Amino acid sequence: MKLAKKWLLFLIMILWGWQIGLFIGSDTAVTREARADFFGLSGNTLYGFSSFVGGFTFQDSTTTCTYDNFFPVSGDINLHNGTLFLSQDLTLANPYRLITTGSIWGYDHEIECTAQATFFSIPEMLYVHSGFTQVAQENLGAIVNSVGWSSDNHYIMATINKTGGYEALLYYFDGATLTSTTMTDGGTSGEISQNTLSCAWHPEFNYVAVGRASGPGNELYIFYKDYTGPFRLFASVDVGSNINACAWHPSGDYLVIGTNNSNEELITYPFNKITGVLGTGVITNLSGTRIVTVNALDFSSDGNYLAVGLNSNTGDDFLVYTFSGGALTTAIGVDPVLTVNAVAYNPTLPYVAVGLTGGTQNFRLYYHNTTAGTLTQVVAVDDAKAINALAWDSTGTFLALGLAAGAQEEVRVYYFDAQTSELTIVYNNAAILGTINHLVWSPDDEFLVTGSVDNLLTVYQSDGLPGAFNLKNVTFKVNSRAELLTNLRCTGICKICGNNNRIILQDDVRFVVDNGAQLILENINLYGLGKSCFSCLGPQSCITMRNIGLFLDHDITFTQGSISFEGDVIFSGTSAFVYSSAQTSTITKNALVYFGDKTTLKYAPSIAASSLLYMEDETATLMLDNCSLVSTQTAMLLDRGHLIFDNTVTLSNTAIVPVQAITLGTDLMVTMFNNATVDIHGIVKTL
Repeated sequence: MKLAKKWLLFLIMILWGWQIGLFIGSDTAVTREARADFFGLSGNTLYGFSSFVGGFTFQDSTTTCTYDNFFPVSGDINLHNGTLFLSQDLTLANPYRLITTGSIWGYDHEIECTAQATFFSIPEMLYVHSGFTQVAQENLGAIVNSVGWSSDNHYIMATINKTGGYEALLYYFDGATLTSTTMTDGGTSGEISQNTLSCAWHPEFNYVAVGRASGPGNELYIFYKDYTGPFRLFASVDVGSNINACAWHPSGDYLVIGTNNSNEELITYPFNKITGVLGTGVITNLSGTRIVTVNALDFSSDGNYLAVGLNSNTGDDFLVYTFSGGALTTAIGVDPVLTVNAVAYNPTLPYVAVGLTGGTQNFRLYYHNTTAGTLTQVVAVDDAKAINALAWDSTGTFLALGLAAGAQEEVRVYYFDAQTSELTIVYNNAAILGTINHLVWSPDDEFLVTGSVDNLLTVYQSDGLPGAFNLKNVTFKVNSRAELLTNLRCTGICKICGNNNRIILQDDVRFVVDNGAQLILENINLYGLGKSCFSCLGPQSCITMRNIGLFLDHDITFTQGSISFEGDVIFSGTSAFVYSSAQTSTITKNALVYFGDKTTLKYAPSIAASSLLYMEDETATLMLDNCSLVSTQTAMLLDRGHLIFDNTVTLSNTAIVPVQAITLGTDLMVTMFNNATVDIHGIVKTL
């Protein structure tokens, strides 16, 4: 009995230690500590006058620890998605490495990374998805067949089973609320007049293709949203068949549709993305009686291949076509002897996910060897539920599945390890949605939208962005070149100080700023900037650019939130900075924003507002040097500050009437250097 009591007491002490955490260090004497390992959930502390020369390691995402120490830390740091709280400033001393990331709550303290001979690397995270939270839902009154998300992150299209009223429904999404948006459509009474089956957004502009069931009139519709009016019908085509699937080529220059006509299963249309005109369709006959299943078309990110899913019949039901010069050629295929409900090309690697129905392994993953022209199955998941929808996030790291209703989940998210070709479940929903017909990620990867048999359009927000290093109210000082391999997410007020060093963003990595948060980028030269490298999650998000350089080797689109330009902000490179936010950004007093040789500043806000680029007073300067300033029909007004032209500058817009012009206001001071010339295309006027 006494022995049993001793064992019980021992177990209680162990469990209690896990709950209250560990205190490592000394507050009475200087000590030297080896690696500190924290296994408890919370209450862990690095404290006192201790030198942590072996770094520290957290067990997992549930681990938290407070840094309350007066000496630097060196060695390997493994946060493993856990959270570090700062009660003191933290210095990372050589040698040090950040092995895995997580969250750091700074409480207005700073982390200083001492100079290194090589790059300081902020590594890629395994994953941070732990769940999704429903943020918006609409009952559309009919089965939802397809959903799509516009490239600017603002609009969601849903196609539904309905033959009266609006059959294609458009919603504006502000990050929290779905708002029904006016659109005109193809029927004489303002209706498409048949069930709508599929939709797909243009990869660059606000065109959306909608396919409907066969019937009198046209089956293919192209809608467009300009900056001053509602979505309106731009083009329509009589196909004579159900349009089960639509897919835009990544260039935006072609649209491929899949039909239920076994003699013309695929039709490729050339598309002029400037005029919105569809060319003549080119038919591809797959032979046999196979038809393209709903939503089962997807291009590879390079546009060289098109994956096609077909109903189970004679021949291969999963095909991959080569796409070149607007033509589909050289198909390779696999016959899973089941209907293929969904296909999804990984955007970064040659893998194709395939969803099936009618079997016991309804989810497959194939490796596409583009050199050998082969498809090799690398994963088959035991699942008897139909897989109706598949969607990779933009990094190719996470794969979302939409499943048939049943005792288990209808939405599932996998983490994909490209090195091992292994899939790990990171999220299952609670089986309350009903059968999911379609789902897609938002372009910024923060949200999932689903359409269900239960008539529901539902938007879910991830509990944490894929691959985000989360900072809250902290200053991060970098004293050597650095590379960022994972998204950096800012909550509160965060500052990244570069000490005039270069920071390189790898593989479309983003600075993500929560709504209401401010990210200050100071004394940094930024390279490797992708299209969405500045990702503001709400209208109250703000990025301060203070004495930084940005090298543009890809077009950058700033879609939401505001920018405060301070000091000298230098844009160089060969591409464009596209301003499409609906919020106002400011060039502050004594600040210079400089666009250099071969760069472009494109003003294209998502609302009809001409003065969203604001110069605070006459000392705020915009300098254009051998570059282009472009605006849309929204118009652009520069009504104060200082505008400088040097070398050859092009001013261009798509204005049709003077109200859409680039306008130089009466309080704007304009300086032209001796060798400056200005080429005008469109309408430019002065007040």
